[in-house]
Amino acid sequence: MKNYLKIFIFLLCSTSIGAPTFGSSIETYVYYHLQNHQSQAALNFLNTLEAMNHPEGLFFLGLFYLNGYGVGKDVPLANAYFFKAAHLGFAPAFKELADSYLKGDGITKSPEWALYYYECAARRGYGPGQFNAGIILKEGQGVPACPAQAFYWLNQAAHNPDLGDLRQDAAHWRDAIKF
Repeated sequence: MKNYLKIFIFLLCSTSIGAPTFGSSIETYVYYHLQNHQSQAALNFLNTLEAMNHPEGLFFLGLFYLNGYGVGKDVPLANAYFFKAAHLGFAPAFKELADSYLKGDGITKSPEWALYYYECAARRGYGPGQFNAGIILKEGQGVPACPAQAFYWLNQAAHNPDLGDLRQDAAHWRDAIKF
Protein backbone atom coordinates (compact mmCIF):
# COMPACT_ATOMS: atom_id res chain seq x y z
CA MET A 1 0.00 0.00 0.00
CA LYS A 2 2.77 2.47 0.86
CA ASN A 3 4.49 1.86 -2.51
CA TYR A 4 1.21 2.66 -4.24
CA LEU A 5 0.99 5.95 -2.34
CA LYS A 6 4.53 6.94 -3.27
CA ILE A 7 3.85 6.31 -6.94
CA PHE A 8 0.53 8.12 -6.60
CA ILE A 9 2.22 11.20 -5.16
CA PHE A 10 4.97 11.26 -7.78
CA LEU A 11 2.83 10.75 -10.86
CA LEU A 12 -0.47 12.36 -10.04
CA CYS A 13 0.86 15.63 -8.69
CA SER A 14 3.96 16.18 -10.79
CA THR A 15 4.29 19.40 -12.71
CA SER A 16 5.39 19.59 -16.30
CA ILE A 17 4.73 22.04 -19.04
CA GLY A 18 1.61 20.83 -20.76
CA ALA A 19 -1.58 22.73 -21.20
CA PRO A 20 -1.52 25.98 -19.19
CA THR A 21 -2.66 25.43 -15.61
CA PHE A 22 -1.88 28.70 -13.83
CA GLY A 23 -3.46 30.83 -16.55
CA SER A 24 -0.71 33.42 -16.38
CA SER A 25 0.49 35.30 -19.44
CA ILE A 26 4.01 33.95 -18.84
CA GLU A 27 2.80 30.36 -18.84
CA THR A 28 0.69 30.97 -21.93
CA TYR A 29 3.64 32.51 -23.77
CA VAL A 30 5.98 29.65 -22.86
CA TYR A 31 3.38 27.00 -23.68
CA TYR A 32 2.62 28.59 -27.05
CA HIS A 33 6.28 28.62 -28.08
CA LEU A 34 6.88 25.06 -26.92
CA GLN A 35 3.82 23.83 -28.83
CA ASN A 36 5.17 25.55 -31.94
CA HIS A 37 8.63 24.02 -31.52
CA GLN A 38 10.17 27.39 -30.65
CA SER A 39 11.82 26.46 -27.37
CA GLN A 40 14.67 28.94 -27.98
CA ALA A 41 12.20 31.86 -28.11
CA ALA A 42 10.65 30.72 -24.84
CA LEU A 43 14.10 30.25 -23.31
CA ASN A 44 15.19 33.75 -24.36
CA PHE A 45 12.06 35.17 -22.76
CA LEU A 46 12.67 33.22 -19.54
CA ASN A 47 16.31 34.37 -19.44
CA THR A 48 15.04 37.96 -19.57
CA LEU A 49 12.74 37.21 -16.64
CA GLU A 50 15.63 35.59 -14.77
CA ALA A 51 17.60 38.82 -15.06
CA MET A 52 14.68 40.53 -13.27
CA ASN A 53 14.57 37.77 -10.59
CA HIS A 54 10.96 37.04 -11.59
CA PRO A 55 9.72 34.01 -9.57
CA GLU A 56 7.52 32.50 -12.27
CA GLY A 57 10.25 32.93 -14.87
CA LEU A 58 12.73 31.20 -12.56
CA PHE A 59 10.24 28.40 -11.99
CA PHE A 60 9.78 27.79 -15.71
CA LEU A 61 13.54 27.86 -16.25
CA GLY A 62 13.67 25.12 -13.63
CA LEU A 63 11.13 23.11 -15.60
CA PHE A 64 13.17 23.61 -18.78
CA TYR A 65 16.28 22.17 -17.11
CA LEU A 66 14.33 19.45 -15.32
CA ASN A 67 12.80 18.21 -18.58
CA GLY A 68 15.48 19.22 -21.11
CA TYR A 69 13.31 21.62 -23.12
CA GLY A 70 15.77 23.24 -25.54
CA VAL A 71 18.60 22.81 -23.02
CA GLY A 72 20.56 19.90 -21.66
CA LYS A 73 18.75 18.18 -18.81
CA ASP A 74 20.33 19.38 -15.56
CA VAL A 75 18.37 18.43 -12.45
CA PRO A 76 20.66 20.17 -9.91
CA LEU A 77 20.37 23.41 -11.90
CA ALA A 78 16.60 22.91 -12.12
CA ASN A 79 16.51 22.59 -8.33
CA ALA A 80 18.55 25.79 -7.99
CA TYR A 81 15.93 27.63 -10.06
CA PHE A 82 13.11 26.07 -8.03
CA PHE A 83 14.88 27.14 -4.83
CA LYS A 84 15.17 30.75 -6.02
CA ALA A 85 11.54 30.86 -7.17
CA ALA A 86 10.31 29.21 -3.97
CA HIS A 87 12.14 31.66 -1.78
CA LEU A 88 10.49 34.45 -3.73
CA GLY A 89 7.16 32.89 -2.70
CA PHE A 90 6.07 31.04 -5.87
CA ALA A 91 4.00 28.09 -4.59
CA PRO A 92 4.51 25.66 -7.53
CA ALA A 93 8.27 26.00 -7.05
CA PHE A 94 7.95 24.87 -3.42
CA LYS A 95 6.12 21.78 -4.68
CA GLU A 96 8.77 20.98 -7.32
CA LEU A 97 11.54 21.39 -4.75
CA ALA A 98 9.64 19.09 -2.40
CA ASP A 99 9.30 16.49 -5.18
CA SER A 100 13.07 16.57 -5.65
CA TYR A 101 13.73 16.10 -1.94
CA LEU A 102 11.20 13.28 -1.73
CA LYS A 103 12.76 11.39 -4.65
CA GLY A 104 16.36 12.45 -4.09
CA ASP A 105 16.34 13.79 -7.64
CA GLY A 106 19.45 15.95 -8.09
CA ILE A 107 19.52 16.65 -4.38
CA THR A 108 20.05 14.65 -1.19
CA LYS A 109 16.89 12.68 -0.43
CA SER A 110 15.14 14.07 2.63
CA PRO A 111 11.49 13.33 3.48
CA GLU A 112 11.68 15.98 6.20
CA TRP A 113 12.62 18.72 3.72
CA ALA A 114 10.07 17.38 1.24
CA LEU A 115 7.33 17.75 3.84
CA TYR A 116 8.59 21.22 4.78
CA TYR A 117 8.39 22.42 1.18
CA TYR A 118 5.05 20.71 0.50
CA GLU A 119 3.65 22.53 3.52
CA CYS A 120 5.12 25.81 2.28
CA ALA A 121 3.22 25.32 -0.98
CA ALA A 122 0.13 24.20 0.92
CA ARG A 123 0.12 27.31 3.12
CA ARG A 124 -0.01 29.38 -0.05
CA GLY A 125 -3.18 27.55 -1.08
CA TYR A 126 -1.48 25.39 -3.71
CA GLY A 127 -3.55 22.20 -4.04
CA PRO A 128 -0.81 19.73 -5.01
CA GLY A 129 1.18 20.86 -1.96
CA GLN A 130 -1.87 20.37 0.27
CA PHE A 131 -2.53 16.93 -1.18
CA ASN A 132 1.06 15.70 -0.98
CA ALA A 133 1.61 17.03 2.54
CA GLY A 134 -1.57 15.24 3.63
CA ILE A 135 -0.55 11.92 2.09
CA ILE A 136 2.96 12.03 3.58
CA LEU A 137 1.60 12.86 7.03
CA LYS A 138 -1.12 10.22 6.78
CA GLU A 139 1.31 7.45 5.91
CA GLY A 140 4.35 8.69 7.80
CA GLN A 141 6.55 8.38 4.71
CA GLY A 142 9.97 9.12 6.18
CA VAL A 143 8.45 11.39 8.82
CA PRO A 144 6.27 10.58 11.84
CA ALA A 145 2.63 10.07 10.87
CA CYS A 146 0.34 12.81 12.12
CA PRO A 147 -3.31 11.98 11.45
CA ALA A 148 -4.64 15.37 12.63
CA GLN A 149 -2.32 17.37 10.36
CA ALA A 150 -2.88 14.91 7.50
CA PHE A 151 -6.64 15.37 7.89
CA TYR A 152 -6.21 19.15 7.82
CA TRP A 153 -4.18 19.22 4.59
CA LEU A 154 -6.30 16.61 2.83
CA ASN A 155 -9.43 18.51 3.82
CA GLN A 156 -7.91 21.69 2.38
CA ALA A 157 -7.10 19.81 -0.84
CA ALA A 158 -10.60 18.30 -0.97
CA HIS A 159 -12.04 21.81 -0.99
CA ASN A 160 -9.48 23.37 -3.35
CA PRO A 161 -11.27 24.09 -6.65
CA ASP A 162 -7.95 24.23 -8.53
CA LEU A 163 -7.45 20.48 -8.04
CA GLY A 164 -10.42 19.42 -10.15
CA ASP A 165 -11.04 15.66 -9.94
CA LEU A 166 -8.12 15.21 -7.53
CA ARG A 167 -10.38 16.76 -4.87
CA GLN A 168 -12.33 13.48 -4.77
CA ASP A 169 -9.12 11.55 -4.14
CA ALA A 170 -8.17 13.98 -1.37
CA ALA A 171 -11.59 13.49 0.24
CA HIS A 172 -11.21 9.71 -0.02
CA TRP A 173 -7.79 9.75 1.71
CA ARG A 174 -9.03 12.27 4.30
CA ASP A 175 -12.04 10.08 5.13
CA ALA A 176 -9.79 7.01 5.50
CA ILE A 177 -7.80 8.60 8.33
CA LYS A 178 -8.23 6.85 11.66
CA PHE A 179 -7.72 8.92 14.79
